[in-house]
Amino acid sequence: RTTADGLAELRTRLAASGTIVDDEPPAGGEPVGIWFRDLHDVWVNVRVADPPAPAPFGAAPSNAGDARLRVDTAAWTTYDPNPRPRQLGHFLIFTPDIYASEAWYVENLGFVVSDRSLGKGHFLRAGDGFHHVFGFIGGSRHNGLHHVSFEMAGVDEIMLGTSRMREHGHDEVWGLGRHTIGSNLFSYIRDPWGSWCEYFADMDLVTSAWQPSDVEAPPHVWAPPMEADFFPRKFFYNAEGEGR
Repeated sequence: RTTADGLAELRTRLAASGTIVDDEPPAGGEPVGIWFRDLHDVWVNVRVADPPAPAPFGAAPSNAGDARLRVDTAAWTTYDPNPRPRQLGHFLIFTPDIYASEAWYVENLGFVVSDRSLGKGHFLRAGDGFHHVFGFIGGSRHNGLHHVSFEMAGVDEIMLGTSRMREHGHDEVWGLGRHTIGSNLFSYIRDPWGSWCEYFADMDLVTSAWQPSDVEAPPHVWAPPMEADFFPRKFFYNAEGEGR
């Protein structure tokens, strides 16, 4: 959440750090709030706004684990074949210097580090809530979007949404799986611009008691087998036409 006072404080802090603040947006940007570039020339917009209140998903009765809540009901007859995400959960961008980018966003915008994956991926949050709402993919020679991620109600909604994407011709997919860092279920779909769209559910929720760590972990606890060049070529490629 950004208030008018907070925006004024941010403007002063950015000026003190030598960051030029623009009141005019870049081409295609909305003339709202303030615009500035980060240390790697990525445009950032901050505006006065309250977080939108996400619509409730409701609780689907489950017979998983010890729960015995769905009785005399066939679950498959209750699913919405066109489920919608509740909200944008997070997005990650490429950066040529992951530690410098982390430091800049923490110092200037107040993000909090949740976890780091040995300079490969750094995951940040904005207070209590989802394990991360923003982050970086390191070791890149360029800037750019890696992926945006939308919250779904659960595994069925993730896969129904993925199936709908496939039906519309977006058939390059990685998932279903469960990540290590953040613990969320995921399915990634390649977008028309070379980046990725992720559906996720069941992410870790953390508070100020959470202690960040530097970990050496694979990207997933479980997931389908992938072709040999998926990570080096496809997953770290974006619309600028080059890999990591």
